[in-house]
Amino acid sequence: MMNQFNLRRLVALLLVLASAMGAWAQDEERPIWEQEVMLVYSGRSTEFNRLRSLGKDNQRLSLYTNALDTLHGKVPVKDGEKPYQIAQRMFRMIIADNDSDAIGLAAAYYNARVIQSNPYEQDIAAAKKLYWNLYEKWPERFFGQMAFVKYATLHIYDDDGSGDEVWERIQNLEPIVSDINIPELRQNVHRIMGEAYFSFELDSELAYEHMIEAYRLGIPVGSIRIEVLERIGALGEELGKNERALLAYDELVRSAPRHQRFAEFVESAERLRNLLGEAKPE
Repeated sequence: MMNQFNLRRLVALLLVLASAMGAWAQDEERPIWEQEVMLVYSGRSTEFNRLRSLGKDNQRLSLYTNALDTLHGKVPVKDGEKPYQIAQRMFRMIIADNDSDAIGLAAAYYNARVIQSNPYEQDIAAAKKLYWNLYEKWPERFFGQMAFVKYATLHIYDDDGSGDEVWERIQNLEPIVSDINIPELRQNVHRIMGEAYFSFELDSELAYEHMIEAYRLGIPVGSIRIEVLERIGALGEELGKNERALLAYDELVRSAPRHQRFAEFVESAERLRNLLGEAKPE
């Protein structure tokens, strides 16, 4: 899944761009997904506060921010109604009015999130279908691709990922990975795929390839980057890709001195360095 911190960084950058070009104005030179990413919910952040302010002159945006604030308990609700029910009603109003603009797609995504995550009427199958429909209808849009990230996770781990069908479920997703062209989201998909191949012990080579690609695309959150490097180190060594495994362990030694496995990283790096006959880096 896409890490919320990553999204906030992306949102902050794009809001600076939007400010320079005219807030919330249609700009044909910018990809539309760059406008849509600003609608990702980020709580008390200055970015989302700015959206609330812009909503004073935009009824749909006002309804959207109010729905998310209600969902996250920031707006009082009447007795007998739950926040997720009110938020869902507002999301569906937005979608019924216009399901193809940025706000409509964002509302559709969060409506699916409500169905997936609310503890009272959770319906994973329905959420999965909504995520897929959103991606299938809007494969080039930010919230379409964001929906695919959620769909991929639910699809792989359907029935807890047990049974002989898990390989087939993962293979169903492989042809779509290359169609995800927003780097932040594509990186997420590669990590999901790589972790599935690894955790279910299905294919070390494919797990390694996906983790390498995720790393290449860039992982700004340190804790997640460390997890990917751990996989690259272990899988690289298993597959005989010792030079790349050594690079991963050396980076772990440099970047994760307080990690509980730090001593193992050091030991693995020294072992591979001796095997390869390389000098220890200064």
